[in-house]
Amino acid sequence: MLDPDADYESAPCPACPKEMLDMYLHTGLGRYLMSIMDLDFALHHGFSISLDEISYRDFLILKIVIAERFRWEREQQEAEMEKQKRAHGR
Repeated sequence: MLDPDADYESAPCPACPKEMLDMYLHTGLGRYLMSIMDLDFALHHGFSISLDEISYRDFLILKIVIAERFRWEREQQEAEMEKQKRAHGR
């Protein structure tokens, strides 16, 4: 989100959600979360890993990430179905 009072070439305002996320992802916990997301990406794209190769903490966080993605996808599908119903007058 660009600052509306700044010129086109200026940086995003400090309150921008993307800027706040970027700042968080550069903290220790943010980097850890990104390592879990990297692991999730690898598993999602055919890499394999045994439970002996990751910590129990990593496993639990990965489990939460997968559950949240599933919930988000289900919500998106439900919203799309509702949109289709409204479009067809049902």
